[in-house]
Amino acid sequence: MSLSALTVKNAKPQALPYKLTDERGLYLLVTPSGGRLWRLKYRVDGHEKSLAIGAYPEVSLTDARDAREEARRQLAKGLDPSAEKRAAKRQARARAADTFETIAREWWQLQIKPLSKRYADRLLVRMEADLFPSLGHRPIAEISAPEILDCLRKIEKRGASEVARRAYKHVSAVLRYGVAISKVSRDVSMDLRDALAKRKTTNFPAVTTTADLAEVLEAIKGYGGMFTARQALLMLAHVFVRPTELRLAEWTEVDFEARTWSIPASRMKSTRPHVVPLTAAVIALLEELKEKRISETFVFAGLSGKRPLSDNTLVSALQRLGYGGRHTAHGFRSTASTLLHERGFDSAWIEAQLAHKVPGVKGVYMRSTFLEERARMLEWWSNHLESLASTRANSKQRDALPPDGRCHIKTL
Repeated sequence: MSLSALTVKNAKPQALPYKLTDERGLYLLVTPSGGRLWRLKYRVDGHEKSLAIGAYPEVSLTDARDAREEARRQLAKGLDPSAEKRAAKRQARARAADTFETIAREWWQLQIKPLSKRYADRLLVRMEADLFPSLGHRPIAEISAPEILDCLRKIEKRGASEVARRAYKHVSAVLRYGVAISKVSRDVSMDLRDALAKRKTTNFPAVTTTADLAEVLEAIKGYGGMFTARQALLMLAHVFVRPTELRLAEWTEVDFEARTWSIPASRMKSTRPHVVPLTAAVIALLEELKEKRISETFVFAGLSGKRPLSDNTLVSALQRLGYGGRHTAHGFRSTASTLLHERGFDSAWIEAQLAHKVPGVKGVYMRSTFLEERARMLEWWSNHLESLASTRANSKQRDALPPDGRCHIKTL
């Protein structure tokens, strides 16, 4: 005879445990302390076993019967319901342990930390600030696209759209890593590709004509501020690396004999070492710095000599020269790229000097750095810059002379 919901509800404790039997092995065990526990009696390989289903009233009579039928289906497949339940609990514990933060830190440790220390540290700080508070505690296998979007929207609302886009890429990278190590079935962030605010691209201001470039060079050469900043800006014009790569340059990286400057991978955006050929003009700039050296470590040291120049120092220098919003330290890259392309130099040489990462399969196989070709190109470029400065200076001298070209001395 089967149990009724009322019978289960009214079951009272007695001095000894007793059972209220339902159908097909299901029964309610009533304990002296008042516990009402659902159990299922079944046999596996001739041995009688018991499956704990749950406690009443959390598990109702209907729920207990559903669990019984699921157990019977498992038995029909040759499975032991108790063993399956234990396995499910282990998996649940594993899922709970495999949180987004746990997997993200593992991904960071393996994939990011070996790269540039500066970039790796900054990325970890960003994840700790923007992602872990919302997603960190969640089992990675249970995270949904709406959860991720909600996290990214919070970043967008504070006006940091670019940070939100980067955060999206990091979430996706962590989830893809999770797929690779079988912690999650798919990267659910892919469903959000069109959900974020569109990126507004802005380029660094830069002069792109020879006349304007000559004016900029003249202004920098006449800069009366910090000598190290002056030399840094001039060197940027000649070699057009990224300002950060230049500011952090160390004397040990410069080989005056080989006329090369070797930037380590840890400081490169591409995370690959970059060798910059040094022209005669650049060597002269560095020799001047060496004579006035205030740091044994940094080529472009700050006033104390203990740290390199700050980015703000270069920004302030150009602003004081009147180029705020018109030309930036980073802008020398656009200037050189534009004018060298106009002169017909090979695009591959220019891209190699800019240390741009070539995308796709082409980037994997194209490992040539065109060092000799870049050395010739940069020598021409340096000579061109010196010629521009010289021509502008001569032009200003001519403009200062009277129309007949002679110096007139006024006598009383």
